[in-house]
Amino acid sequence: MKRSKAKEHKLNIFLLGGIYFLLAIILLSCLFYLKATKPYRQARSEASEIATKYAKIAEIDQFYWFNRKATYFSVLGKDDTGKSKLVLINQKSGKVHIYNQKDGYSEAEISQQVANDYPNEKITKLAIGMRRKQVVWEVVTKNSEGIFQYHFYGYKTGEKLKNE
Repeated sequence: MKRSKAKEHKLNIFLLGGIYFLLAIILLSCLFYLKATKPYRQARSEASEIATKYAKIAEIDQFYWFNRKATYFSVLGKDDTGKSKLVLINQKSGKVHIYNQKDGYSEAEISQQVANDYPNEKITKLAIGMRRKQVVWEVVTKNSEGIFQYHFYGYKTGEKLKNE
């Protein structure tokens, strides 16, 4: 009887230790995730504030982070009158560009164009930014060999641009 109680006690201690260990791993994972995503969350928050201030964006649909020679934050959303807008913000200068979404190609339209142009590649990322003073969609694809490809399409024209 005493042996079974001792074994049961050891088993309880072992199980509690395992539970505490798993809780510690979960907590550390959550903290790591929050720390790792802080720059993205902060950029999204600041871009949203700027879009609200300058373009009167009332409802945000999408946020993009574009990194090339310059970094741009892009916010797609609807203003207080219901018109869909694109707000481009240069991270360094803070300069804001505002466009009507109806004057450009949507993410879905560009995705379809890329699927037609590169049927054997999978889209891994889309972003809107400014490249050579032109608003562009940057599309990152992955081919069957696992190699990433960068493609640029004009926001207003939908045409594929040269990758120089």
